[in-house]
Amino acid sequence: MRQRRKYRFSIRKKLVVGISAVTIVTYGTSAFFIFVVADWLPETWGISRDMFLLLTLLLGWLWSGILAYVSAPLITKPLKRLEASAQKAAEGDIQEGVEVSSSDDEIRELGLAYNKMLENLRTMVDDIDHNFKETSQKVAEITESTEEASNHADHVSSTVTEIASGAEQSAVAIQSTAEAIEDVTRIASEVQMKANHSTSSVTDMVHTLDKSKHIIQSLVD
Repeated sequence: MRQRRKYRFSIRKKLVVGISAVTIVTYGTSAFFIFVVADWLPETWGISRDMFLLLTLLLGWLWSGILAYVSAPLITKPLKRLEASAQKAAEGDIQEGVEVSSSDDEIRELGLAYNKMLENLRTMVDDIDHNFKETSQKVAEITESTEEASNHADHVSSTVTEIASGAEQSAVAIQSTAEAIEDVTRIASEVQMKANHSTSSVTDMVHTLDKSKHIIQSLVD
Protein backbone atom coordinates (compact mmCIF):
# COMPACT_ATOMS: atom_id res chain seq x y z
CA MET A 1 0.00 0.00 0.00
CA ARG A 2 1.37 3.41 -0.96
CA GLN A 3 2.17 5.62 2.02
CA ARG A 4 0.46 9.01 2.04
CA ARG A 5 2.89 11.78 1.27
CA LYS A 6 3.16 14.78 3.55
CA TYR A 7 3.34 18.24 1.98
CA ARG A 8 4.94 21.34 3.38
CA PHE A 9 1.97 23.51 2.46
CA SER A 10 -0.97 21.27 1.61
CA ILE A 11 -4.40 22.44 0.49
CA ARG A 12 -5.74 21.76 3.97
CA LYS A 13 -3.12 24.06 5.43
CA LYS A 14 -3.87 26.67 2.79
CA LEU A 15 -7.58 26.50 3.59
CA VAL A 16 -6.90 26.77 7.32
CA VAL A 17 -4.53 29.71 6.83
CA GLY A 18 -6.81 31.38 4.31
CA ILE A 19 -9.98 31.00 6.38
CA SER A 20 -8.08 32.09 9.47
CA ALA A 21 -6.76 35.18 7.66
CA VAL A 22 -10.23 36.03 6.34
CA THR A 23 -11.67 35.48 9.79
CA ILE A 24 -9.06 37.66 11.43
CA VAL A 25 -9.54 40.43 8.89
CA THR A 26 -13.33 40.16 9.01
CA TYR A 27 -13.72 39.92 12.75
CA GLY A 28 -10.92 42.45 13.38
CA THR A 29 -12.54 44.97 11.08
CA SER A 30 -15.97 44.26 12.53
CA ALA A 31 -14.62 44.60 16.06
CA PHE A 32 -12.91 47.88 15.12
CA PHE A 33 -16.19 49.25 13.72
CA ILE A 34 -18.28 47.94 16.62
CA PHE A 35 -16.05 48.94 19.50
CA VAL A 36 -14.33 52.04 18.10
CA VAL A 37 -16.26 53.57 15.24
CA ALA A 38 -19.67 52.74 16.71
CA ASP A 39 -19.15 55.25 19.53
CA TRP A 40 -19.18 58.32 17.26
CA LEU A 41 -20.45 57.40 13.74
CA PRO A 42 -24.08 56.78 14.70
CA GLU A 43 -24.41 60.31 16.06
CA THR A 44 -22.89 61.73 12.88
CA TRP A 45 -24.99 59.58 10.53
CA GLY A 46 -28.11 59.68 12.61
CA ILE A 47 -28.66 55.88 12.68
CA SER A 48 -29.31 53.61 15.64
CA ARG A 49 -26.64 51.41 17.20
CA ASP A 50 -28.49 48.19 16.28
CA MET A 51 -28.70 49.25 12.67
CA PHE A 52 -24.97 50.06 12.69
CA LEU A 53 -24.19 46.60 14.13
CA LEU A 54 -26.32 44.97 11.47
CA LEU A 55 -24.57 46.95 8.72
CA THR A 56 -21.20 46.06 10.21
CA LEU A 57 -22.06 42.35 10.17
CA LEU A 58 -23.31 42.60 6.57
CA LEU A 59 -20.13 44.40 5.57
CA GLY A 60 -18.12 41.68 7.36
CA TRP A 61 -19.96 39.01 5.38
CA LEU A 62 -19.39 40.98 2.17
CA TRP A 63 -15.74 41.49 3.01
CA SER A 64 -15.32 37.76 3.68
CA GLY A 65 -16.79 36.97 0.27
CA ILE A 66 -14.48 39.47 -1.42
CA LEU A 67 -11.41 38.05 0.32
CA ALA A 68 -12.47 34.51 -0.55
CA TYR A 69 -12.99 35.51 -4.18
CA VAL A 70 -9.57 37.18 -4.33
CA SER A 71 -7.74 34.26 -2.70
CA ALA A 72 -9.61 31.48 -4.55
CA PRO A 73 -7.38 31.66 -7.69
CA LEU A 74 -4.49 30.42 -5.56
CA ILE A 75 -6.26 27.03 -5.69
CA THR A 76 -8.45 27.27 -8.79
CA LYS A 77 -5.82 28.65 -11.21
CA PRO A 78 -3.64 25.47 -11.22
CA LEU A 79 -6.82 23.40 -11.49
CA LYS A 80 -7.96 25.45 -14.50
CA ARG A 81 -4.59 24.90 -16.18
CA LEU A 82 -4.92 21.19 -15.48
CA GLU A 83 -8.48 21.22 -16.86
CA ALA A 84 -7.36 22.97 -20.07
CA SER A 85 -4.52 20.51 -20.57
CA ALA A 86 -6.85 17.56 -19.89
CA GLN A 87 -9.30 18.96 -22.47
CA LYS A 88 -6.49 19.14 -25.06
CA ALA A 89 -5.45 15.59 -24.20
CA ALA A 90 -9.06 14.44 -24.60
CA GLU A 91 -9.02 15.96 -28.11
CA GLY A 92 -5.88 13.98 -28.96
CA ASP A 93 -3.13 16.52 -28.26
CA ILE A 94 -0.84 14.87 -25.70
CA GLN A 95 2.42 16.53 -26.74
CA GLU A 96 2.32 19.30 -24.14
CA GLY A 97 2.03 18.79 -20.39
CA VAL A 98 0.61 21.11 -17.76
CA GLU A 99 2.56 23.82 -15.97
CA VAL A 100 3.23 22.58 -12.46
CA SER A 101 2.72 24.97 -9.56
CA SER A 102 5.68 25.81 -7.38
CA SER A 103 3.83 25.24 -4.11
CA ASP A 104 4.39 21.86 -2.46
CA ASP A 105 0.81 20.64 -2.20
CA GLU A 106 -1.64 18.12 -3.62
CA ILE A 107 -2.23 20.19 -6.77
CA ARG A 108 1.48 20.15 -7.60
CA GLU A 109 1.55 16.38 -7.03
CA LEU A 110 -1.52 16.03 -9.26
CA GLY A 111 0.21 18.05 -12.00
CA LEU A 112 3.34 15.91 -11.77
CA ALA A 113 1.25 12.72 -11.92
CA TYR A 114 -0.69 14.14 -14.89
CA ASN A 115 2.53 14.97 -16.78
CA LYS A 116 3.84 11.49 -16.00
CA MET A 117 0.61 10.02 -17.36
CA LEU A 118 0.98 12.05 -20.59
CA GLU A 119 4.58 10.91 -20.91
CA ASN A 120 3.48 7.28 -20.57
CA LEU A 121 0.72 7.89 -23.11
CA ARG A 122 3.21 9.38 -25.57
CA THR A 123 5.47 6.36 -25.06
CA MET A 124 2.52 4.02 -25.66
CA VAL A 125 1.50 5.93 -28.79
CA ASP A 126 5.07 5.81 -30.11
CA ASP A 127 5.22 2.07 -29.42
CA ILE A 128 1.87 1.54 -31.13
CA ASP A 129 2.99 3.61 -34.13
CA HIS A 130 6.28 1.67 -34.30
CA ASN A 131 4.46 -1.67 -34.07
CA PHE A 132 1.96 -0.50 -36.68
CA LYS A 133 4.78 0.38 -39.09
CA GLU A 134 6.46 -2.98 -38.49
CA THR A 135 3.13 -4.76 -38.96
CA SER A 136 2.51 -2.86 -42.21
CA GLN A 137 5.96 -3.84 -43.43
CA LYS A 138 5.35 -7.49 -42.52
CA VAL A 139 1.97 -7.39 -44.28
CA ALA A 140 3.66 -5.95 -47.39
CA GLU A 141 6.28 -8.71 -47.26
CA ILE A 142 3.58 -11.36 -46.80
CA THR A 143 1.61 -9.87 -49.70
CA GLU A 144 4.69 -9.94 -51.90
CA SER A 145 5.44 -13.54 -50.86
CA THR A 146 1.83 -14.49 -51.54
CA GLU A 147 1.97 -12.96 -55.02
CA GLU A 148 5.23 -14.81 -55.69
CA ALA A 149 3.72 -18.05 -54.43
CA SER A 150 0.69 -17.44 -56.64
CA ASN A 151 2.96 -16.95 -59.65
CA HIS A 152 4.79 -20.18 -58.80
CA ALA A 153 1.45 -21.93 -58.43
CA ASP A 154 0.40 -20.70 -61.88
CA HIS A 155 3.70 -21.94 -63.29
CA VAL A 156 3.26 -25.32 -61.59
CA SER A 157 -0.31 -25.50 -62.89
CA SER A 158 0.92 -24.77 -66.44
CA THR A 159 3.64 -27.41 -66.07
CA VAL A 160 1.13 -29.95 -64.78
CA THR A 161 -1.13 -29.17 -67.74
CA GLU A 162 1.77 -29.72 -70.13
CA ILE A 163 2.67 -32.97 -68.34
CA ALA A 164 -0.95 -34.10 -68.54
CA SER A 165 -1.00 -33.29 -72.25
CA GLY A 166 2.27 -35.20 -72.74
CA ALA A 167 0.93 -38.11 -70.70
CA GLU A 168 -2.14 -38.22 -72.93
CA GLN A 169 0.05 -38.27 -76.02
CA SER A 170 2.22 -40.95 -74.40
CA ALA A 171 -0.88 -43.00 -73.69
CA VAL A 172 -1.92 -42.72 -77.35
CA ALA A 173 1.59 -43.73 -78.46
CA ILE A 174 1.60 -46.66 -76.02
CA GLN A 175 -1.82 -47.74 -77.31
CA SER A 176 -0.53 -47.56 -80.89
CA THR A 177 2.57 -49.54 -79.90
CA ALA A 178 0.39 -52.15 -78.19
CA GLU A 179 -1.74 -52.45 -81.29
CA ALA A 180 1.40 -52.79 -83.45
CA ILE A 181 2.77 -55.45 -81.09
CA GLU A 182 -0.55 -57.23 -81.31
CA ASP A 183 -0.34 -57.15 -85.13
CA VAL A 184 3.24 -58.44 -85.03
CA THR A 185 2.16 -61.21 -82.68
CA ARG A 186 -0.65 -62.16 -85.03
CA ILE A 187 1.68 -62.13 -88.04
CA ALA A 188 4.21 -64.20 -86.12
CA SER A 189 1.49 -66.70 -85.29
CA GLU A 190 0.53 -66.92 -88.98
CA VAL A 191 4.20 -67.33 -89.94
CA GLN A 192 4.57 -70.07 -87.34
CA MET A 193 1.45 -71.83 -88.67
CA LYS A 194 2.77 -71.64 -92.23
CA ALA A 195 6.19 -72.81 -91.05
CA ASN A 196 4.57 -75.76 -89.32
CA HIS A 197 2.63 -76.53 -92.48
CA SER A 198 5.83 -76.30 -94.56
CA THR A 199 7.59 -78.61 -92.11
CA SER A 200 4.81 -81.17 -92.49
CA SER A 201 5.01 -80.91 -96.29
CA VAL A 202 8.77 -81.36 -96.25
CA THR A 203 8.46 -84.38 -93.98
CA ASP A 204 5.92 -85.94 -96.34
CA MET A 205 8.22 -85.17 -99.26
CA VAL A 206 11.18 -86.78 -97.51
CA HIS A 207 9.08 -89.81 -96.70
CA THR A 208 7.92 -90.02 -100.33
CA LEU A 209 11.48 -89.66 -101.60
CA ASP A 210 12.66 -92.34 -99.22
CA LYS A 211 9.88 -94.61 -100.40
CA SER A 212 10.78 -93.89 -104.02
CA LYS A 213 14.39 -94.65 -103.19
CA HIS A 214 13.43 -98.10 -101.89
CA ILE A 215 11.28 -98.73 -104.94
CA ILE A 216 14.08 -97.73 -107.30
CA GLN A 217 16.50 -99.82 -105.34
CA SER A 218 14.15 -102.78 -105.57
CA LEU A 219 13.91 -102.29 -109.33
CA VAL A 220 17.69 -102.15 -109.58
CA ASP A 221 18.01 -105.31 -107.58
